[in-house]
Amino acid sequence: MNKTVNCNLAGIVFHMDEDAFAKLNAYINTIRKYFEGSEGRDEIIADIEARFAELFQEKLSKTKEVIGLKEVEEVIAIMGEPEAYLDEAEEPMNSSGSSQSTNKGGKRIFRNPDDSVIGGVCGGLAAYFGVDPLIFRLAFLILFFGFGTGLILYILLWIVIPEAKTAAEKLQMRGEPVNASNIGKVINEEFQSVKSKVSDSAQKFGNKENREEIKHGIEKVFDGIWQIITFIFKFIFKIIGAALIILGVVITLSLLSSFFGFGFAFLPFYDAHPMAAADLEVLAQSFFLNERQITWIFIGLAGFALVPILHLIYFGLQLIFKTQSMPRALSIGLGSIWFISLLILAGNLIALASDFRSYASYTQEIEIQSDSASTLFLDLDESLFDEEEYELFYEEYENLLVSNQVELDVKKGFGNYPMLRVKHKARGRSRLAARANAKTLNYTFTQTDSLLTFNDYFTLDAKDKWRFQEVELDLLIPVGHEVVLHDEMVKIIYDIDNVHNMWDHDMVNHRWKMTDEGLRCMDCINP
Repeated sequence: MNKTVNCNLAGIVFHMDEDAFAKLNAYINTIRKYFEGSEGRDEIIADIEARFAELFQEKLSKTKEVIGLKEVEEVIAIMGEPEAYLDEAEEPMNSSGSSQSTNKGGKRIFRNPDDSVIGGVCGGLAAYFGVDPLIFRLAFLILFFGFGTGLILYILLWIVIPEAKTAAEKLQMRGEPVNASNIGKVINEEFQSVKSKVSDSAQKFGNKENREEIKHGIEKVFDGIWQIITFIFKFIFKIIGAALIILGVVITLSLLSSFFGFGFAFLPFYDAHPMAAADLEVLAQSFFLNERQITWIFIGLAGFALVPILHLIYFGLQLIFKTQSMPRALSIGLGSIWFISLLILAGNLIALASDFRSYASYTQEIEIQSDSASTLFLDLDESLFDEEEYELFYEEYENLLVSNQVELDVKKGFGNYPMLRVKHKARGRSRLAARANAKTLNYTFTQTDSLLTFNDYFTLDAKDKWRFQEVELDLLIPVGHEVVLHDEMVKIIYDIDNVHNMWDHDMVNHRWKMTDEGLRCMDCINP
């Protein structure tokens, strides 16, 4: 029965019997005395203890939890007896051949912090393969120009490959035996290298000429960085300036082309917009009061829009060619033009707004021929525009302006027959003018037996004025009558009340019966 003790190596606690601990302790004390004159003695001892801990962990298993004398001797044989390197000329004294290779795992890849430009990846690969790091650096540089694969690969290797931090890891990186002697040499070399660099730097900095040279070099570095930053910003400003000039020229040409009746032909999105199909002159005549107002509106709009655009173009020229600021006289002149244009626009728009001041409607009630037992079928006529999605007043069709501002509602009616109430709505300078404007719109529907076919548009004569005309249809159904909505009717039906509170798009293709409570679906499943 052997007594065990706890031993802490590199932060790891091991259970050892007394003989093994005594052997290990004597070895460590001998190493400590051997490196007593070394500046890196503490680091050497710490690295050797860490190596011992690594090797001891390999010896332990689930069935073996205590380090015995045999395991300590095996590890010391790997690390080398101190007597083997007290005199470098002597041969190893231990029976196991302590100077033999001790890197049981062979070489390992690490990032080399002592030979690094960025992250030490190339230095580590070069140490592992025994070649010049320049070869790997050139390879990554070449791959960088292949769609950036070099940079991506370098970053991945930087993340995956660990850095060689300890002396043992640096020895493994180069494939050298990881023993006490080599660990001591590596750490002593690092201390001497750092000491030499610090000494050289201090010596150079202590010399006045060298201080001036260093200062001048630092100034050159910062001056170069500032020049690079300045060049980048100048390049960006020139791009912005070119973009502003192009944008200003395009908008200017578009405004001028529209003024002369060619539409906004220079705008890149013009062909994709519904207004591209419109005759702007016809639309302007239907909207503005008269030809004179159209002229003044366009003059005011041109001055109001072009003055800022000219400033934009001039600013772009300043960014590119470093021209002087706009002359004061020119700036005052353009400002005056802009202000006068604003007054022209405001005056004409106020006059135009007065023509939309009042609201009125004109209503027609049309009796629908139907017997009490019949069902009305409601459908939509799309033959004129082939289901084209037209916007308000963007189509001119045979000297007619077309609008899709049509809504249909189904309500409870009184009497024996269904009735269609057609309400024309519009605005005007007065209620009388608004009612006259409402009468100008033309809306039609057809009835063939029990089929009612509606249009989803109404028309205005091209010479009439557009004053927010709309058509509101109310189909009044007596109690007991039924109605079926075709699926295309969803385009014009709006908020039809029903006892099931169903949405408009859910009401199509169903049979609805008018009851005292309202419309009730007769063929819906779980309405």
